[in-house]
Amino acid sequence: GLARECLHLLSLRGWSGEQRTSTEQFDSVAFYALSTIQRSPILQCNNQSGDANFVSLRHQLKQNLLCTISSTCLRVMPSFIATKVGVLLALLVREEYPRFWPNPVLDVMAALRLAGDSGGHQDKHSYLMHLCFLDALSDEIVYPSVAEDSSNGNLQAQRDRREQVKDAMRGFVKTANTSTDHTKPSISVERTEAAAIARWLSETLAQTSNSNSDEVLEIAVKTAATLKRYVSWIELSLASNAGLVSLLYSGLG
Repeated sequence: GLARECLHLLSLRGWSGEQRTSTEQFDSVAFYALSTIQRSPILQCNNQSGDANFVSLRHQLKQNLLCTISSTCLRVMPSFIATKVGVLLALLVREEYPRFWPNPVLDVMAALRLAGDSGGHQDKHSYLMHLCFLDALSDEIVYPSVAEDSSNGNLQAQRDRREQVKDAMRGFVKTANTSTDHTKPSISVERTEAAAIARWLSETLAQTSNSNSDEVLEIAVKTAATLKRYVSWIELSLASNAGLVSLLYSGLG
């Protein structure tokens, strides 16, 4: 019930400049609502995760968050709110990928207008929001906080779920009554979520590292830090392309 009320609250107001009347007050209430949702049972890997009501609430949350980051509100959204939005999107991936949310990375990129020929690389805020999401995804799936884990009664369920998501992102899927086969991906590497992440990070780093703009260089630095998080657990070949290799050589020379 509380999660539903928080979702209703977030749907009433946004961060678009023309609608804001009490900025600090709404930011505080929104942060509390997002934090409440983060701690709610719908995002806790419990036995009710597949319950129709939980699935419906997560779908509503996902649509609200994607709608929020797809608007111009990113320019006025406080960084602490953007971080919380990234965390909630990452928790949704943990709960729903791949059964209920098969293409989370591409969906977030589309919402931020970073996919295809949208010219999204011109928008610093969209880039930083996507990096915030990817950092949160790495933290929630690969490097979870020990303190957060130990405070939750579903520790083993969360560990198992993280491993399933991490394997699925790399193309390894556990079938019924069998363990995960880490030698034969079920889909081609190029079509995996891990490949989409590594490709975007590599291309972004190659495109931004030689800029004379401080704003673009800020994106390059943050992108390099995020890429470093991911190359430790995805195939390094996924994170290499001609542009990145050239960049690395020039850095060494």
